[in-house]
Amino acid sequence: MAFRVNKTALIIVIILALAAIAGAIAAASWVFNKEARAKQFLEEARILADQGQDEEAVIQYRNAIKNDPDNAVAHIELAAIYVENGALNKAYKHYKTASEKDPYNVDVLSKLASFYSIAGQWEDLRKTAARIVSLAPRGTTQQQAQAHHWLGQAYYRQKDYKDAEAEFEKAAEQDAANLDAILSLALINAQYLKSPADAKLALQKLLDRVDDEALGGSDRAQAAVRAAAFYAATGRGSDAEMFLQTAVSLQPDDPRYRISLGDFYKKRGRDKKSLSLAEKAYQKALEIAPADPSAFLSLGLFYKKNGQIDKAIEIFEKAVAASPAPVFYQHLIESLIDKADLQGARTRLGELRRISGTRDTADYLEGRILLTQAGGANETLRKAEKFFAHVAKVKPRFAEAHYYLGVCLATRGALDDAEMEFQRALSLSPNQTMASVALAETYLR
Repeated sequence: MAFRVNKTALIIVIILALAAIAGAIAAASWVFNKEARAKQFLEEARILADQGQDEEAVIQYRNAIKNDPDNAVAHIELAAIYVENGALNKAYKHYKTASEKDPYNVDVLSKLASFYSIAGQWEDLRKTAARIVSLAPRGTTQQQAQAHHWLGQAYYRQKDYKDAEAEFEKAAEQDAANLDAILSLALINAQYLKSPADAKLALQKLLDRVDDEALGGSDRAQAAVRAAAFYAATGRGSDAEMFLQTAVSLQPDDPRYRISLGDFYKKRGRDKKSLSLAEKAYQKALEIAPADPSAFLSLGLFYKKNGQIDKAIEIFEKAVAASPAPVFYQHLIESLIDKADLQGARTRLGELRRISGTRDTADYLEGRILLTQAGGANETLRKAEKFFAHVAKVKPRFAEAHYYLGVCLATRGALDDAEMEFQRALSLSPNQTMASVALAETYLR
Protein backbone atom coordinates (compact mmCIF):
# COMPACT_ATOMS: atom_id res chain seq x y z
CA MET A 1 0.00 0.00 0.00
CA ALA A 2 1.45 3.39 -0.99
CA PHE A 3 1.83 5.97 1.75
CA ARG A 4 -0.22 9.04 0.93
CA VAL A 5 0.89 12.38 2.36
CA ASN A 6 -1.80 14.60 3.77
CA LYS A 7 -0.83 17.90 2.23
CA THR A 8 -2.78 19.92 4.76
CA ALA A 9 -1.07 18.22 7.70
CA LEU A 10 2.32 18.65 6.08
CA ILE A 11 1.72 22.35 5.57
CA ILE A 12 0.70 22.71 9.22
CA VAL A 13 3.88 20.90 10.37
CA ILE A 14 6.05 23.12 8.21
CA ILE A 15 4.33 26.26 9.49
CA LEU A 16 4.78 25.17 13.09
CA ALA A 17 8.44 24.34 12.46
CA LEU A 18 9.05 27.70 10.85
CA ALA A 19 7.26 29.42 13.74
CA ALA A 20 9.47 27.58 16.23
CA ILE A 21 12.60 28.57 14.32
CA ALA A 22 11.41 32.16 14.10
CA GLY A 23 10.68 32.14 17.83
CA ALA A 24 14.12 30.79 18.61
CA ILE A 25 15.71 33.41 16.38
CA ALA A 26 13.62 36.13 18.01
CA ALA A 27 14.56 34.90 21.49
CA ALA A 28 18.24 34.79 20.58
CA SER A 29 17.96 38.25 19.06
CA TRP A 30 16.23 39.52 22.20
CA VAL A 31 18.99 38.14 24.43
CA PHE A 32 21.65 39.51 22.12
CA ASN A 33 19.97 42.92 22.04
CA LYS A 34 19.76 43.01 25.83
CA GLU A 35 23.45 42.17 26.14
CA ALA A 36 24.29 44.76 23.48
CA ARG A 37 22.21 47.36 25.33
CA ALA A 38 23.92 46.44 28.60
CA LYS A 39 27.32 46.94 26.97
CA GLN A 40 26.25 50.33 25.63
CA PHE A 41 24.90 51.44 29.02
CA LEU A 42 28.14 50.29 30.65
CA GLU A 43 30.26 52.33 28.23
CA GLU A 44 28.08 55.41 28.81
CA ALA A 45 28.33 54.93 32.56
CA ARG A 46 32.14 54.86 32.39
CA ILE A 47 32.23 58.07 30.36
CA LEU A 48 29.94 59.81 32.86
CA ALA A 49 31.98 58.53 35.81
CA ASP A 50 35.21 59.80 34.23
CA GLN A 51 33.54 63.21 33.86
CA GLY A 52 32.61 63.25 37.55
CA GLN A 53 28.87 62.90 36.83
CA ASP A 54 28.32 60.20 39.43
CA GLU A 55 24.53 60.42 39.70
CA GLU A 56 24.10 60.04 35.96
CA ALA A 57 26.69 57.24 35.90
CA VAL A 58 24.76 55.35 38.59
CA ILE A 59 21.62 55.47 36.44
CA GLN A 60 23.46 54.00 33.45
CA TYR A 61 25.13 51.31 35.57
CA ARG A 62 21.69 50.33 36.86
CA ASN A 63 20.42 50.19 33.28
CA ALA A 64 23.33 47.93 32.35
CA ILE A 65 22.55 45.61 35.26
CA LYS A 66 18.85 45.61 34.43
CA ASN A 67 19.66 44.37 30.93
CA ASP A 68 22.41 41.98 32.05
CA PRO A 69 22.03 41.06 35.76
CA ASP A 70 24.96 38.62 35.53
CA ASN A 71 27.44 41.30 34.45
CA ALA A 72 29.87 41.21 37.37
CA VAL A 73 31.91 44.12 35.99
CA ALA A 74 28.87 46.42 36.08
CA HIS A 75 28.21 45.48 39.71
CA ILE A 76 31.87 46.07 40.63
CA GLU A 77 32.09 49.48 38.98
CA LEU A 78 28.76 50.60 40.43
CA ALA A 79 29.94 49.50 43.89
CA ALA A 80 33.09 51.61 43.46
CA ILE A 81 30.93 54.68 42.68
CA TYR A 82 28.88 54.05 45.82
CA VAL A 83 32.04 53.74 47.93
CA GLU A 84 33.32 57.08 46.63
CA ASN A 85 30.02 58.70 47.61
CA GLY A 86 29.80 57.10 51.04
CA ALA A 87 26.85 54.80 50.22
CA LEU A 88 28.57 51.78 51.76
CA ASN A 89 25.46 49.62 52.23
CA LYS A 90 24.68 49.85 48.52
CA ALA A 91 28.33 49.24 47.65
CA TYR A 92 28.38 46.12 49.80
CA LYS A 93 25.28 44.68 48.08
CA HIS A 94 26.82 45.05 44.64
CA TYR A 95 30.20 43.63 45.72
CA LYS A 96 28.32 40.70 47.24
CA THR A 97 26.40 40.14 43.99
CA ALA A 98 29.62 40.44 41.97
CA SER A 99 31.27 37.78 44.15
CA GLU A 100 28.39 35.43 43.35
CA LYS A 101 28.63 36.12 39.60
CA ASP A 102 32.44 35.89 39.57
CA PRO A 103 33.42 33.66 42.54
CA TYR A 104 37.11 33.53 41.60
CA ASN A 105 37.65 37.29 41.63
CA VAL A 106 40.11 37.92 44.45
CA ASP A 107 39.76 41.70 44.12
CA VAL A 108 36.03 41.52 44.83
CA LEU A 109 36.49 39.04 47.68
CA SER A 110 39.06 41.38 49.20
CA LYS A 111 36.56 44.25 49.03
CA LEU A 112 33.98 42.10 50.79
CA ALA A 113 36.47 41.06 53.47
CA SER A 114 37.26 44.71 54.11
CA PHE A 115 33.55 45.40 54.62
CA TYR A 116 33.21 42.47 57.03
CA SER A 117 36.27 43.62 58.97
CA ILE A 118 34.90 47.15 59.39
CA ALA A 119 31.42 45.87 60.29
CA GLY A 120 32.72 43.33 62.79
CA GLN A 121 31.11 40.38 61.00
CA TRP A 122 33.82 37.98 62.09
CA GLU A 123 32.41 34.69 60.79
CA ASP A 124 31.73 36.20 57.37
CA LEU A 125 35.25 37.65 57.46
CA ARG A 126 36.73 34.26 58.33
CA LYS A 127 34.91 32.49 55.49
CA THR A 128 35.76 35.15 52.91
CA ALA A 129 39.43 35.36 53.91
CA ALA A 130 39.68 31.56 53.85
CA ARG A 131 38.20 31.61 50.35
CA ILE A 132 40.88 34.07 49.19
CA VAL A 133 43.63 31.89 50.67
CA SER A 134 42.16 28.80 48.97
CA LEU A 135 42.35 30.55 45.60
CA ALA A 136 46.14 30.99 45.73
CA PRO A 137 48.08 31.61 43.54
CA ARG A 138 45.27 33.89 42.33
CA GLY A 139 45.73 37.39 43.62
CA THR A 140 48.89 39.24 44.52
CA THR A 141 51.22 38.25 47.33
CA GLN A 142 50.00 41.27 49.25
CA GLN A 143 46.37 40.19 48.84
CA GLN A 144 47.19 36.73 50.12
CA ALA A 145 49.08 38.23 53.06
CA GLN A 146 46.12 40.49 53.82
CA ALA A 147 43.80 37.47 53.68
CA HIS A 148 45.92 35.74 56.33
CA HIS A 149 45.77 38.96 58.35
CA TRP A 150 41.97 38.98 58.12
CA LEU A 151 41.87 35.33 59.16
CA GLY A 152 44.01 36.22 62.17
CA GLN A 153 41.68 39.08 62.99
CA ALA A 154 38.61 36.83 62.75
CA TYR A 155 40.17 34.10 64.90
CA TYR A 156 41.27 36.70 67.45
CA ARG A 157 37.75 38.12 67.74
CA GLN A 158 36.42 34.57 68.11
CA LYS A 159 38.95 34.05 70.93
CA ASP A 160 40.85 31.38 69.00
CA TYR A 161 44.22 32.89 69.86
CA LYS A 162 46.44 30.03 68.73
CA ASP A 163 45.01 30.00 65.20
CA ALA A 164 45.07 33.80 65.21
CA GLU A 165 48.78 33.71 66.02
CA ALA A 166 49.43 31.27 63.16
CA GLU A 167 47.60 33.44 60.63
CA PHE A 168 49.26 36.68 61.73
CA GLU A 169 52.61 34.92 61.45
CA LYS A 170 51.82 33.88 57.86
CA ALA A 171 50.75 37.43 57.05
CA ALA A 172 54.02 38.84 58.41
CA GLU A 173 56.06 36.23 56.53
CA GLN A 174 54.40 37.01 53.21
CA ASP A 175 54.49 40.78 53.70
CA ALA A 176 57.31 42.04 55.90
CA ALA A 177 55.80 45.52 55.77
CA ASN A 178 52.57 44.34 57.43
CA LEU A 179 53.32 46.02 60.73
CA ASP A 180 49.84 45.43 62.11
CA ALA A 181 50.36 41.68 61.79
CA ILE A 182 53.65 41.96 63.70
CA LEU A 183 51.98 44.10 66.38
CA SER A 184 49.13 41.57 66.68
CA LEU A 185 51.66 38.76 67.14
CA ALA A 186 53.35 40.66 69.94
CA LEU A 187 50.07 41.48 71.70
CA ILE A 188 48.58 37.98 71.41
CA ASN A 189 51.70 36.39 72.87
CA ALA A 190 51.97 38.99 75.62
CA GLN A 191 48.33 39.11 76.67
CA TYR A 192 46.72 35.76 75.80
CA LEU A 193 49.24 33.02 75.07
CA LYS A 194 51.47 34.15 77.94
CA SER A 195 54.60 33.76 75.87
CA PRO A 196 56.77 36.78 76.71
CA ALA A 197 59.70 35.48 74.67
CA ASP A 198 57.62 35.33 71.47
CA ALA A 199 56.08 38.70 72.30
CA LYS A 200 59.54 40.22 72.72
CA LEU A 201 60.68 38.66 69.44
CA ALA A 202 57.78 40.26 67.51
CA LEU A 203 58.22 43.59 69.29
CA GLN A 204 61.92 43.61 68.43
CA LYS A 205 61.03 43.48 64.72
CA LEU A 206 59.17 46.76 65.16
CA LEU A 207 61.98 48.34 67.19
CA ASP A 208 64.55 47.29 64.59
CA ARG A 209 62.53 49.05 61.89
CA VAL A 210 62.36 52.22 64.00
CA ASP A 211 66.17 52.25 64.26
CA ASP A 212 66.85 51.22 60.65
CA GLU A 213 68.20 54.37 59.00
CA ALA A 214 68.14 52.65 55.62
CA LEU A 215 64.37 52.88 55.71
CA GLY A 216 62.49 56.06 54.89
CA GLY A 217 61.16 58.31 57.63
CA SER A 218 57.58 57.22 56.97
CA ASP A 219 58.37 53.51 57.37
CA ARG A 220 60.25 54.15 60.59
CA ALA A 221 57.48 56.37 61.95
CA GLN A 222 54.84 53.74 61.23
CA ALA A 223 56.88 51.16 63.11
CA ALA A 224 57.22 53.60 66.02
CA VAL A 225 53.45 54.03 66.19
CA ARG A 226 52.97 50.25 66.38
CA ALA A 227 55.61 49.95 69.08
CA ALA A 228 53.78 52.69 70.98
CA ALA A 229 50.53 50.76 70.62
CA PHE A 230 52.16 47.68 72.14
CA TYR A 231 53.50 49.63 75.10
CA ALA A 232 50.18 51.41 75.66
CA ALA A 233 48.28 48.09 75.63
CA THR A 234 50.72 46.51 78.10
CA GLY A 235 50.64 49.39 80.57
CA ARG A 236 53.91 51.11 79.71
CA GLY A 237 52.54 54.59 79.04
CA SER A 238 55.82 56.47 79.22
CA ASP A 239 57.37 54.20 76.57
CA ALA A 240 54.28 54.62 74.40
CA GLU A 241 54.54 58.41 74.65
CA MET A 242 58.24 58.30 73.80
CA PHE A 243 57.70 56.29 70.62
CA LEU A 244 54.81 58.48 69.49
CA GLN A 245 57.04 61.52 69.92
CA THR A 246 59.70 59.64 67.94
CA ALA A 247 57.19 59.15 65.12
CA VAL A 248 56.41 62.88 65.14
CA SER A 249 60.11 63.77 65.00
CA LEU A 250 60.65 61.38 62.08
CA GLN A 251 57.69 62.83 60.13
CA PRO A 252 57.11 66.36 61.46
CA ASP A 253 54.99 67.42 58.48
CA ASP A 254 52.64 64.44 58.49
CA PRO A 255 49.49 65.18 60.53
CA ARG A 256 48.73 61.50 61.16
CA TYR A 257 51.43 61.14 63.77
CA ARG A 258 50.38 64.24 65.67
CA ILE A 259 46.81 62.90 65.62
CA SER A 260 48.07 59.61 67.07
CA LEU A 261 49.89 61.56 69.79
CA GLY A 262 46.72 63.53 70.50
CA ASP A 263 44.71 60.31 70.72
CA PHE A 264 47.20 58.94 73.24
CA TYR A 265 46.92 61.99 75.50
CA LYS A 266 43.11 62.01 75.18
CA LYS A 267 42.90 58.36 76.25
CA ARG A 268 45.49 58.79 79.01
CA GLY A 269 43.09 60.65 81.26
CA ARG A 270 40.70 63.52 81.88
CA ASP A 271 43.29 65.56 83.77
CA LYS A 272 43.94 69.11 82.60
CA LYS A 273 47.50 68.40 81.42
CA SER A 274 46.53 65.41 79.23
CA LEU A 275 43.61 67.27 77.64
CA SER A 276 45.78 70.31 76.99
CA LEU A 277 48.48 68.19 75.33
CA ALA A 278 45.83 66.42 73.23
CA GLU A 279 44.34 69.71 72.07
CA LYS A 280 47.75 71.08 71.12
CA ALA A 281 48.60 67.94 69.15
CA TYR A 282 45.31 68.11 67.22
CA GLN A 283 45.68 71.84 66.60
CA LYS A 284 49.20 71.32 65.27
CA ALA A 285 47.95 68.58 62.95
CA LEU A 286 45.38 70.96 61.48
CA GLU A 287 47.95 73.75 61.25
CA ILE A 288 50.27 71.46 59.27
CA ALA A 289 47.51 70.18 56.99
CA PRO A 290 44.64 72.70 56.94
CA ALA A 291 42.69 70.68 54.37
CA ASP A 292 43.21 67.25 55.91
CA PRO A 293 39.87 65.57 56.80
CA SER A 294 41.37 63.54 59.67
CA ALA A 295 42.83 66.69 61.25
CA PHE A 296 39.45 68.45 61.12
CA LEU A 297 37.65 65.41 62.45
CA SER A 298 40.06 64.76 65.33
CA LEU A 299 40.00 68.33 66.65
CA GLY A 300 36.25 68.74 66.10
CA LEU A 301 35.43 65.48 67.90
CA PHE A 302 37.81 66.39 70.72
CA TYR A 303 35.85 69.60 71.35
CA LYS A 304 32.50 67.88 70.86
CA LYS A 305 33.21 65.07 73.34
CA ASN A 306 34.57 67.51 75.90
CA GLY A 307 31.47 69.69 75.78
CA GLN A 308 33.14 72.61 74.00
CA ILE A 309 30.25 72.85 71.56
CA ASP A 310 30.97 76.31 70.15
CA LYS A 311 34.53 75.29 69.29
CA ALA A 312 33.29 72.02 67.76
CA ILE A 313 30.81 73.92 65.59
CA GLU A 314 33.54 76.31 64.47
CA ILE A 315 35.80 73.43 63.39
CA PHE A 316 33.06 71.49 61.62
CA GLU A 317 31.86 74.64 59.84
CA LYS A 318 35.37 75.05 58.47
CA ALA A 319 35.50 71.36 57.59
CA VAL A 320 32.25 71.54 55.61
CA ALA A 321 33.48 74.65 53.79
CA ALA A 322 36.72 72.87 52.87
CA SER A 323 35.13 69.54 51.95
CA PRO A 324 31.35 68.94 52.18
CA ALA A 325 31.73 65.34 53.33
CA PRO A 326 28.71 63.64 54.98
CA VAL A 327 30.68 62.83 58.14
CA PHE A 328 31.45 66.54 58.67
CA TYR A 329 27.81 67.44 58.15
CA GLN A 330 26.75 64.76 60.63
CA HIS A 331 28.97 66.04 63.43
CA LEU A 332 28.15 69.66 62.63
CA ILE A 333 24.40 69.00 62.77
CA GLU A 334 24.75 66.96 65.98
CA SER A 335 26.72 69.82 67.56
CA LEU A 336 24.06 72.33 66.51
CA ILE A 337 21.39 70.06 68.05
CA ASP A 338 23.43 69.86 71.27
CA LYS A 339 23.50 73.65 71.29
CA ALA A 340 19.71 73.68 70.70
CA ASP A 341 20.21 75.60 67.45
CA LEU A 342 17.55 73.58 65.65
CA GLN A 343 17.08 76.14 62.89
CA GLY A 344 20.76 75.95 62.04
CA ALA A 345 20.61 72.16 62.26
CA ARG A 346 17.68 72.05 59.81
CA THR A 347 19.48 74.34 57.36
CA ARG A 348 22.53 72.08 57.36
CA LEU A 349 20.33 68.98 57.16
CA GLY A 350 18.81 70.33 53.96
CA GLU A 351 22.31 70.69 52.51
CA LEU A 352 23.19 67.14 53.58
CA ARG A 353 20.12 65.68 51.88
CA ARG A 354 21.30 67.13 48.57
CA ILE A 355 24.44 64.97 48.76
CA SER A 356 24.06 61.59 47.06
CA GLY A 357 23.92 58.49 49.25
CA THR A 358 23.21 60.25 52.57
CA ARG A 359 19.57 59.36 53.16
CA ASP A 360 20.12 57.07 56.16
CA THR A 361 22.40 59.54 57.93
CA ALA A 362 19.98 62.38 57.17
CA ASP A 363 17.03 60.36 58.49
CA TYR A 364 18.92 59.68 61.73
CA LEU A 365 19.62 63.40 62.14
CA GLU A 366 15.99 64.22 61.29
CA GLY A 367 15.04 61.96 64.17
CA ARG A 368 17.48 63.76 66.47
CA ILE A 369 15.96 67.14 65.61
CA LEU A 370 12.39 65.89 66.08
CA LEU A 371 13.28 64.24 69.39
CA THR A 372 14.74 67.51 70.66
CA GLN A 373 11.64 69.37 69.50
CA ALA A 374 9.20 66.81 70.88
CA GLY A 375 9.10 67.71 74.56
CA GLY A 376 5.73 66.29 75.53
CA ALA A 377 4.34 66.31 71.99
CA ASN A 378 3.41 62.70 71.33
CA GLU A 379 2.96 63.13 67.56
CA THR A 380 6.44 64.62 67.10
CA LEU A 381 7.91 61.88 69.30
CA ARG A 382 6.27 59.24 67.12
CA LYS A 383 7.76 60.81 63.99
CA ALA A 384 11.21 60.74 65.57
CA GLU A 385 10.70 57.11 66.55
CA LYS A 386 9.81 56.17 62.96
CA PHE A 387 13.02 57.73 61.65
CA PHE A 388 15.19 55.93 64.22
CA ALA A 389 13.37 52.62 63.61
CA HIS A 390 13.98 52.93 59.87
CA VAL A 391 17.68 53.68 60.29
CA ALA A 392 18.13 50.89 62.87
CA LYS A 393 16.56 48.48 60.37
CA VAL A 394 18.66 49.45 57.34
CA LYS A 395 21.84 49.99 59.38
CA PRO A 396 21.51 47.43 62.20
CA ARG A 397 25.04 48.10 63.48
CA PHE A 398 24.42 51.83 64.00
CA ALA A 399 24.49 51.96 67.82
CA GLU A 400 23.24 55.55 68.09
CA ALA A 401 20.09 54.73 66.09
CA HIS A 402 19.26 51.95 68.55
CA TYR A 403 19.99 54.22 71.52
CA TYR A 404 17.72 57.05 70.36
CA LEU A 405 15.02 54.59 69.34
CA GLY A 406 15.21 53.34 72.91
CA VAL A 407 14.86 56.90 74.21
CA CYS A 408 11.69 57.39 72.15
CA LEU A 409 10.24 54.08 73.35
CA ALA A 410 11.09 54.78 76.99
CA THR A 411 9.58 58.27 76.79
CA ARG A 412 6.21 56.88 75.72
CA GLY A 413 6.36 54.07 78.29
CA ALA A 414 7.29 51.06 76.12
CA LEU A 415 9.96 50.04 78.61
CA ASP A 416 10.51 46.43 77.50
CA ASP A 417 11.13 47.49 73.90
CA ALA A 418 13.31 50.37 75.11
CA GLU A 419 15.38 48.01 77.22
CA MET A 420 15.99 45.81 74.18
CA GLU A 421 17.18 48.78 72.08
CA PHE A 422 19.51 50.04 74.83
CA GLN A 423 20.99 46.54 75.12
CA ARG A 424 21.54 46.45 71.35
CA ALA A 425 23.25 49.83 71.49
CA LEU A 426 25.56 48.60 74.25
CA SER A 427 26.36 45.34 72.45
CA LEU A 428 27.45 47.38 69.42
CA SER A 429 29.24 50.08 71.41
CA PRO A 430 30.13 48.81 74.92
CA ASN A 431 31.59 52.17 75.97
CA GLN A 432 28.43 54.13 75.19
CA THR A 433 27.81 55.74 78.58
CA MET A 434 24.43 57.21 77.63
CA ALA A 435 23.05 53.78 76.77
CA SER A 436 24.34 52.35 80.07
CA VAL A 437 22.65 55.12 82.07
CA ALA A 438 19.42 54.83 80.08
CA LEU A 439 19.35 51.05 80.57
CA ALA A 440 19.84 51.47 84.34
CA GLU A 441 17.03 54.05 84.47
CA THR A 442 14.77 51.66 82.54
CA TYR A 443 15.40 48.94 85.14
CA LEU A 444 14.57 51.39 87.93
CA ARG A 445 11.31 52.36 86.28
